[in-house]
Amino acid sequence: LRNALFFKFTRFSHLIMIPSAGIIVFGLLGLHDGRSGMVLTVLQAIATVLVLLLPCVIGMSLHMLIVARDWLPGLKIPIHTWLFGANKTWRGFIIGPPLCILGAIPAVLLAQGLPLLHVLTLSPGVIVGFGLLMGLAYMLFELPNSFLKRRLGVPPGGQSPRFALFFIALDQIDSGIGQAVAAALFLNVPWPVAILTALMFPFVALAVKRGLFALRWKQSAV
Repeated sequence: LRNALFFKFTRFSHLIMIPSAGIIVFGLLGLHDGRSGMVLTVLQAIATVLVLLLPCVIGMSLHMLIVARDWLPGLKIPIHTWLFGANKTWRGFIIGPPLCILGAIPAVLLAQGLPLLHVLTLSPGVIVGFGLLMGLAYMLFELPNSFLKRRLGVPPGGQSPRFALFFIALDQIDSGIGQAVAAALFLNVPWPVAILTALMFPFVALAVKRGLFALRWKQSAV
């Protein structure tokens, strides 16, 4: 996994397009909340998205540390080699979502003091459920991408010469879609905020990867 090759956005213009697209979505929709009669601002929406992504930012960063140090090697059992390849192991599913609970603690605490578009109650049940939900969604939504690549004969960590643009886009946003779907279906987050969650995810992920690279928890900054 540490030597695998992945396509990453390296041009700043590409990265700017992602949050800009989200801002355009909010501008076009107006995001009017009929119950309160107030127009929900873009800044509130962005703050909500960052809080929603925080469990996985922290949890999956800790997971990357475990991968980099090759801790818990006994859990490096492929989920299903034929379906998803050798890189998708039970270690990620077993330790990833619980680690996201640690990220859910500061996320829920922040939610108490920020004017977010979604309320997160400060309780142990909410913290545990929130962390597990977002972590599991993160992991699950990586699997269809791996499945499609294996069916096309693409080796784990490789790129498909067929449908290249589709897979390039999917590599960047698959887990972000998972975060958005989980937030919309199970947390009742407004759907425009869920859309923005998916759009902002690659931008946030790049910033996190650069931080992990600086900490030497990751071999590259992209």
